[in-house]
Amino acid sequence: MRKITFNGEIRNGVARIHRKQAFLDAVRAMPDGRIRWTIERVYNKHSDPQRGYYWGVVVAELVEAIRDEHEETVTKEWAHELLKSYCNSYEVVNKENGLVLRMPLTTSTLTTVEYEEYLERCRRFILEYFNRTVLLPNEQSELMFNPAPEGE
Repeated sequence: MRKITFNGEIRNGVARIHRKQAFLDAVRAMPDGRIRWTIERVYNKHSDPQRGYYWGVVVAELVEAIRDEHEETVTKEWAHELLKSYCNSYEVVNKENGLVLRMPLTTSTLTTVEYEEYLERCRRFILEYFNRTVLLPNEQSELMFNPAPEGE
């Protein structure tokens, strides 16, 4: 066994290990030798409502913008890859010719805070490139409705 991972929590400066007996059993099963103790803060992964907003509003807006501006039909998956390339990527520069390659990163491991930052970059990209405002999750577009007068 090379690596074991157990969760726990710190309360008032005291560490508590979840499944303590399983942890102790795993430590006993490890061969003698050097080890590394690591403590890291665990953050919540982005939420289902965040994903729903992203796919249902942000990505859908990009698909519509591409259709309106460039008269091209693209899938939501293609639009997602485009957003990752522009809004969740890093650059690699070819040292010989100076060309820059964008390397998209996965969004599946982003925390709730990181995902909100990604969403903001996506909204900014769509605004800057297509001049379209993506509504925030708590915003609603205006619906113009003129009901027929009573009695008609």
